[in-house]
Amino acid sequence: MDQWTSIYNAGVSSVSRATLGNQIFAALFKLAPDTEALFSRVGVSDMSSGAFRAHASRVLSGLDMGINSLKETATLDSLTSHMAAQHIARPGVKGVHFDVMGKVLMTALPTLIEGFNPDAWGNCLRPLKSAIAKGLP
Repeated sequence: MDQWTSIYNAGVSSVSRATLGNQIFAALFKLAPDTEALFSRVGVSDMSSGAFRAHASRVLSGLDMGINSLKETATLDSLTSHMAAQHIARPGVKGVHFDVMGKVLMTALPTLIEGFNPDAWGNCLRPLKSAIAKGLP
């Protein structure tokens, strides 16, 4: 959690979080171009727009809450159930998209975190990814 906190709170500004979020989404769209269309309602056509940067910030906030709830099972279950319901309601979102986002994070995070431990991060991200993708086609 300390490693995540070091990058999530770097600069402690919505600007840096939105920038980090945009970098992650740019990597997602490069790896899986078909996913870009899933974000049309949040202004993906202009990733520098306030709408898209706000979405990127919300995604990072959700990731932050998930990471910081890993040791609190009831909180984590409630949080991931809510996120799962949000994604089930979005046409076209599939469980495989969360696998791709996991790959993006496991590629991006080592460039941001000194002493990155892929096993620890895999153990951290896997339960979040599985719980949120549960119920998706």
